[in-house]
Amino acid sequence: MERKTSDTMFVKDLLDCVFNVKLEDDDIDKMYRLGRLSDDKTRPLLVGFKSVEMKEKIITNLRNPR
Repeated sequence: MERKTSDTMFVKDLLDCVFNVKLEDDDIDKMYRLGRLSDDKTRPLLVGFKSVEMKEKIITNLRNPR
């Protein structure tokens, strides 16, 4: 449970600081790590959003250079 809380905070901070998108806890539909658990590797994080608008907002911000 601690890892899920940590992952949620990471995603919220990343979207806020880098993409300037404010994310609420209820905006996330699903979130989980991909691949097998390993001590020497960090696994990618898959995040699914409840609304298509949130996803499009993030993808749009990916293309905008800072």
